[in-house]
Amino acid sequence: DVVPGGATLPQPLYQTAGVL
Repeated sequence: DVVPGGATLPQPLYQTAGVL
């Protein structure tokens, strides 16, 4: 998954949500 600029979270939340 890709981490969008601004939502650089160390938690796997962006992976779960996909679009954060």
